[in-house]
Amino acid sequence: MLPSVKPVGGDRYYTNIRESRFLYSPQSKLNFELFLRRFNGNPLDYICDYYPWKYQLEPNSSCNLNCTFCAVSTWDHQKRAPDMSLNTFKKVLDENPCLLELNICPLGEPLLRGDDFFAMAKYSRSQKIWTRTVTNATLLHINDNFKKLSDCDFNEVVISIDSFNETTYENLRRGSKLHRVLKNVEILHSYMKSSDIPIRTKLNMVICPDNFESIADNLSAAERLGFNNISLTVDPFNWGISSLDSINIYSKLDQTYLNHLANFYSKRKIILGFVFTNNKLFNSEHVNSRCSWPFSAMYIGSDLSYPPCCHIGDPSVYNVYNSSQGSMVYPLDVWNSEAYSIFRSSHLKLSNIPDVCKPCYK
Repeated sequence: MLPSVKPVGGDRYYTNIRESRFLYSPQSKLNFELFLRRFNGNPLDYICDYYPWKYQLEPNSSCNLNCTFCAVSTWDHQKRAPDMSLNTFKKVLDENPCLLELNICPLGEPLLRGDDFFAMAKYSRSQKIWTRTVTNATLLHINDNFKKLSDCDFNEVVISIDSFNETTYENLRRGSKLHRVLKNVEILHSYMKSSDIPIRTKLNMVICPDNFESIADNLSAAERLGFNNISLTVDPFNWGISSLDSINIYSKLDQTYLNHLANFYSKRKIILGFVFTNNKLFNSEHVNSRCSWPFSAMYIGSDLSYPPCCHIGDPSVYNVYNSSQGSMVYPLDVWNSEAYSIFRSSHLKLSNIPDVCKPCYK
């Protein structure tokens, strides 16, 4: 069994942030306790009478790169929808006092959103919500973005670098330059150190046919760059798009070797965890064996669309809730809607599960 990912800062830091949120918003604690009671039992006894406590929210639906393994590569000009306004963002957060975790991360690159992205992060953190983002780090040097990102007090900043070989990296992340990305990470870490800001960055690598034979070399390079928390996405999903099926090489990976790497880096005080997507859920009678997204979290598109999870992300592939005449419907109305109830029920009963969800179940 490969070790799963760990939060930046460790479990105690993660728990402390949650306790801070509980104190800031007592409703969030009551809601979470209700979720735990409802979710920990027989599917036939399940009742959804609580609010979602995790959001992945898109400040924008666009990217400056055209990566070979990403759904964005199938969009015209790497853009799907208009940006979310700061005002809409605040309304989304304000309507749910039970929110504990927020990933401000599009299917794309959040730094394209500009200063509103940083304002969103600061607004979330001002309410003691665990706040995370993911960036390709290509734009950190522009407009002092490395400073603005550092000053947001993110609890976790994931930086995506899939290879430290220039040719491999630039073939995977088309439109990027490896030397620029590495320099940007250096200036980000240097600024954090000089400003006494905790370095809460994590490196993520998507393992695919182009880089799976150089995992060890890439991990060594990541350590030299200053990362002490690293995650490997070992079975990259296809975003519900069959043309991307070929990127998944999980069956070719040697799990004994990957466990060896995890143990090796653990002795060097570096956390190495693995992200699983496909074939991770079991067909059993317990609710905890189901996908957690329909019961705890929501993916919120920049245009207030509602794909099922971050592994789909594109509502044109699957949209759980289709609003009438394109009207904007906020998350809690969607969470309590008949459409979402049917979606949850399909996972509870393991019947009529959408095709895009089936690869996650064994």
